[in-house]
Amino acid sequence: MKLAFTTLGNPDWSFDKTLDEAQRMGFEAIEIRGIEGKMRADEITQFLEQNQYETKAKLASHKLEICGFGTSVKFDEFDKYEDYMAEGKTAIDICS
Repeated sequence: MKLAFTTLGNPDWSFDKTLDEAQRMGFEAIEIRGIEGKMRADEITQFLEQNQYETKAKLASHKLEICGFGTSVKFDEFDKYEDYMAEGKTAIDICS
């Protein structure tokens, strides 16, 4: 198991600051739950398809892995079911 932290505690940090701080504090992994104020996976530019290679390289250069990708998906708000399913599917696609 890797020592990790979540970006939920600092969702306004840039991706580079997040990586620098994680490395400085001795973490080995990060759970992504917000970068630069963006909370949805499809809004975080580092995880858009055209940026994923660079993102992986930055993680590797900091000796970090992603251990999880958090979402706001809920199953108790039936009127928002379609929105939550779309958000969840998008996050899954980005992770795969």
